[in-house]
Formats: sequence, C-alpha cells, structure tokens
Amino acid sequence: MGAQQTTRAEDGGLRVRPAAAFLGVSPLTLYRWSSQGLVPTTRLGRALVFRRRDLVEILERGIPTRRADATSAAAVR
Repeated sequence: MGAQQTTRAEDGGLRVRPAAAFLGVSPLTLYRWSSQGLVPTTRLGRALVFRRRDLVEILERGIPTRRADATSAAAVR
C-alpha cells in the first residue's frame, strides 16, 4: 500500500492556487477552465485537484481557450 501512495504523491496532485501558479494564470481563470471542461480535474472532498501531468500537457499543447473556437466559427459565417 505504501508504494501506491508514493506513486500518487509523485504524480503531483495540486490544488487550485499552486496549479494556477504552475500554469501562470489566476485561480479564477483555472476555476473557469475547470467549469468549462477545458482542464481535467478531480475532486478530493470539496477541493479541486489537478494532476501535474495534465498541467504539463496543457503547457505543451497551449493554454485552452474557447475564444479561438468562437472566432473561427464567426469567420465561417
């Protein structure tokens, strides 16, 4: 059981403020992205938790935005 706990700790679950700092955005922005489904989250009780590997993927592929989708849809019209 100890090995499983170590693996989970190594994955680096971060709460909102540290995760927002990691991404370089405000906690409010991260809450918004979470509620829009743009960032994968897990709940630990009442707290939102973000996996470090998910945050790294976000940094690698770019900051999520729905505006890009909205502007491309508007250009098609």
